[in-house]
Amino acid sequence: MGNVKAGISTILLATGFLQSSRLSLDYVLFLAHRLGAHLVIINAFELGPAASNVEVVHQVPSRTRKEAAARLQAFAAGSARAGVDADWMLVQGSVPDAVLEAAIKFKADLLVMGTQGVHRGLGHLLIGSNTEALMLHSPCPTLTIGPHVLAGVNLDGHR
Repeated sequence: MGNVKAGISTILLATGFLQSSRLSLDYVLFLAHRLGAHLVIINAFELGPAASNVEVVHQVPSRTRKEAAARLQAFAAGSARAGVDADWMLVQGSVPDAVLEAAIKFKADLLVMGTQGVHRGLGHLLIGSNTEALMLHSPCPTLTIGPHVLAGVNLDGHR
C-alpha cells in the first residue's frame, strides 16, 4: 500500500464558472472551514489566436484574460466573507493540463470541481472529457459536485 498523507491541508477548486460552480464553492468552503484547510481557486483558460496576438504584440493582457480575472476575483470573494484562507489565480492552457499542473504546484490534497452532469451516448453514461481526464490523472483524490446536489450547505454543516 502506498503512502497515505494524513489530513487535508490544501484544497484546489477548479472552476469554469458553470451553473454548478457556485454550489461547488459552497461545499468547498464548508470543507475548508471544517478541516482548517487552505483553499486555492483556479480558472483554467485558453487564449484564442486574436487574444494571444494582442498579448504578444501589444504586451498587454487581452480582454479574455481581464474578463476571466474579474470573474474569478468576484467568484473567490465569497471565501473571505466565509472566513476561509484562500488564494485565486488564472492558469493558462488546456483545462486538464492546467488544472493538473496547479494540483501539483500547490500540493493539493483534494481537487474539487463542479460538473454539468452526465451525457448519454453509446448506450452508457459519459462525463465531460475534461472532468474524466482530471479524475483519471489527478495526483490527489477528486470530488465532483453535480448540478443536482442539494444547495444550501452552510459553514455549520446544516442545510
